[in-house]
Amino acid sequence: MQHREAADRVEGVVRVAHLGRWRSLLRLEAALPALAAGEPVGNVARRVGYESASAFVAAFRRETGVTPAAYFRATLVRPGGPGGTG
Repeated sequence: MQHREAADRVEGVVRVAHLGRWRSLLRLEAALPALAAGEPVGNVARRVGYESASAFVAAFRRETGVTPAAYFRATLVRPGGPGGTG
């Protein structure tokens, strides 16, 4: 395999990986308002295209470092957050 051909293949794989991450982030972003409104994770997960709540929670944790419940608990108690006073 020539160097350029190998570089083109690697570039194609990288583009696909970026597209997959972009799609995942878009789906997670679409889920945020429903989760903030208190909708069940399973319902939200299916609505944004995940096959199960556990797959959605795993993707959420991979991107944020916490579960959806922990994310919104932390958001609600921060000063200046939706439940904060600052």
